[in-house]
Amino acid sequence: MAKILSFEINNNIKIIEASIKGEVLSVLRCMCIDSVYVKDGKIIDMDGAVNEINEKLKSRGIKTKKSIFLINSNSIVIRKIKLPFLKKSSEVLSMLQIELQQTVSIDLSKYRIIYELSDITYENRIPYAVYIVYCVPVILVSQYTELAAKLKLKLLKIEIIPNCINALYKNNIKINGGVLNNNETAAFVNVSENFLSFLAANHGICDFYISSYFKESFIEMAAESLSQYRYLSSATADNLFAAQITKFMRYYYSVSGNRSIDKIYIYGCNHKIKEEINNKLNINSEIITKISNLSETVLPDSFDLGKYFNTVLSLFSRDKGLKINTRKLKLKNNYGYAAVLLIISAASAISFGYFNSRAAIRNELSAMSSYIEDRENNEINSAIEEIKSETDYLKQYLQQAEMLLMTKEDNDCVDTNILREINRLKPIGTKVTSIYSDKDSTQLECISSSMGEVTMFFSNLKGINLVDSAYIPAIQSKTGETFSYSIVLKLKDVCKREK
Repeated sequence: MAKILSFEINNNIKIIEASIKGEVLSVLRCMCIDSVYVKDGKIIDMDGAVNEINEKLKSRGIKTKKSIFLINSNSIVIRKIKLPFLKKSSEVLSMLQIELQQTVSIDLSKYRIIYELSDITYENRIPYAVYIVYCVPVILVSQYTELAAKLKLKLLKIEIIPNCINALYKNNIKINGGVLNNNETAAFVNVSENFLSFLAANHGICDFYISSYFKESFIEMAAESLSQYRYLSSATADNLFAAQITKFMRYYYSVSGNRSIDKIYIYGCNHKIKEEINNKLNINSEIITKISNLSETVLPDSFDLGKYFNTVLSLFSRDKGLKINTRKLKLKNNYGYAAVLLIISAASAISFGYFNSRAAIRNELSAMSSYIEDRENNEINSAIEEIKSETDYLKQYLQQAEMLLMTKEDNDCVDTNILREINRLKPIGTKVTSIYSDKDSTQLECISSSMGEVTMFFSNLKGINLVDSAYIPAIQSKTGETFSYSIVLKLKDVCKREK
């Protein structure tokens, strides 16, 4: 019976030691560390976290080395992407990366990308696949790998919280004795004193995750208006959490296109708030108290399923998780032996290189010919090219829209009061032939009958409250009777475009 440790890192560190026999999981020991060295899944102080965990494991006499680490962080990015169906995972990943570059404003080189196939549809007899894509920050993967190494643990894999929800459906795990319905949309809400997370699963795949971490004073914010949630009567802690859940639901509706959630499963470590939320939400909901495949014969006294729900699920996940590389290269000290191997390899390469290169070229030409002549591949390539063309068109459309938006913002910043003041202060013998105005300045093209009127008009304009400074670049008079000139007014208290 193999023993294994499961670590969940969020705003605290949850650890369980469990044994797995077949499909049955038995929890042997559990602990929760209220650590100041972690926040939202990130490790703020590596040495502090290592010392804290080591002391806890040592005090409980835990010597198990096999481990799984669970990333539970709001920094995980989830997107739904539709592409022509491709068979090779490498091709799927390449196309997903191309699409992600168009849809998310993040540096993809700093993220690990994994995906789940959600659905397959046909359009004009061409198969299309809907993928749920998870972008996981590389920094978190690196931190957890380093943490496992410093704890001298054997890291089996690194999991993410959406995959834990997917494991419920893939392994047909029952909740409170009931089977999950793949045709429904379900939400999983984790509630604690100052933390709330919301996951949604559509057709058995988690496609949405969001969380909020509240300050301690959040519970006492009774003065905050909750009038928009009319079914809530007072600003108590459970009301505030229920209101936040409603916000998350509305956000999910807006980004996913779904218009309903069939059921909500509530778990967490605060029993009173869980009960109150369950009663106040106008939706079918229940509190998770039991899951199948988890042995209840021997459980630690401190174990609470609601509290360690995610940590337990990470042990049920059969996915490989995020790829990690913990191999350490061992260099041999016998350089003479290495030199002999190098000489033999070079000689072999020279002897057989010619024949191998010819065979490789023949194989490559054969593979390329079969790929080009395949009708299905040609249809997929045509569809991909159409998507690329449509993407280029949308880029140009977006650029034009952004230019129009900038122009609109500039026009919105023009204060019409300045125009009224110019007309009021204009002398009788002076004409304003044109006006150009933007958010920073106003420029007038004028004609006056005398230099006195030019001076009067310029002096009057400088006295306007909206004007910061004014100057006349040049004055011209060809006949000596009329004077043409321009006046530039620098405006103050102008609105600034948001960066």
